[in-house]
Amino acid sequence: MYNRVFTFGCSYTQFLWPTWADIIAYDLQIPFYNLGQSGIGNIAISSRILECDLKHKFTKDDLIIVN
Repeated sequence: MYNRVFTFGCSYTQFLWPTWADIIAYDLQIPFYNLGQSGIGNIAISSRILECDLKHKFTKDDLIIVN
């Protein structure tokens, strides 16, 4: 099983109301980091993934989803 969930993407990932990322986090009941942002592009998403890895040190037990 997974120890943490990390989600990255645009407004489909993080918005004013719950998204697919929030539903997955709710179902899994493990620490959840939603790094989505409305209007963000692919280059910014890839930068956030790198920054998050440097900060949180991804492991094989992490679920990482990019939308």
